[in-house]
Amino acid sequence: MEKIVDTILHFEKGPDISKEGIPIPIGFGEQDIMKETPRLFSDKFMLFYITEMSKDSLTIYSNALSTSSRQDVVDYFKMCV
Repeated sequence: MEKIVDTILHFEKGPDISKEGIPIPIGFGEQDIMKETPRLFSDKFMLFYITEMSKDSLTIYSNALSTSSRQDVVDYFKMCV
């Protein structure tokens, strides 16, 4: 639970996209989760996937940092990298 709170607080420090008029997407809710279904992927695959996505996100955040023009967005990407 603490990790979820930390993640939410991390995103709250991000740029204020509401002043740009960008609609905020609706995420998944409890009605979208079926807890009784079997796993789709093994733990080994999930570790591999998380590792690869972490590598890719460093590249993507670095590119976004160098191409952003708004200072609040630049500050957010600096915090992410």
